[in-house]
Amino acid sequence: MENKITFAQSYKGGVFSGLIAAILSTAWNFIAQYGLDIQVSLISWVEITFYTLFFMLIGSSLYFICMRFFKRGKLIFTVIVLLYTLPSCYTLFNYDVFNINYGTFSNETLLPEGFPLLSIPMLLISGALALWGIPKFSK
Repeated sequence: MENKITFAQSYKGGVFSGLIAAILSTAWNFIAQYGLDIQVSLISWVEITFYTLFFMLIGSSLYFICMRFFKRGKLIFTVIVLLYTLPSCYTLFNYDVFNINYGTFSNETLLPEGFPLLSIPMLLISGALALWGIPKFSK
């Protein structure tokens, strides 16, 4: 029965998961910036909301494709999400391993000292909600 998912159902799962992830990520952003005194003026709640929803909608499209066209769609979706989420977190701690100039973005803007502490929980929130929320809310 899982293979009978429609694109609208998958999209609904992505929207609900994206909204929850955006709220939790924005809450973490405020806690990190004001409670832990990590000053990152580069990230606003509007950007967090937009990009979280955008990537969740991409994830819901991927979920639809996996569930519709593959026998083990849920497993394939899980592997793809994990292969995206975990290396993304890893690279934030290990810039030198990937020959990325630690301390700067690609446009030479200096990275704040606590940037990994700010961004890794947001990546994990989004990844966890993609794994759990998209399948749950797509029913």
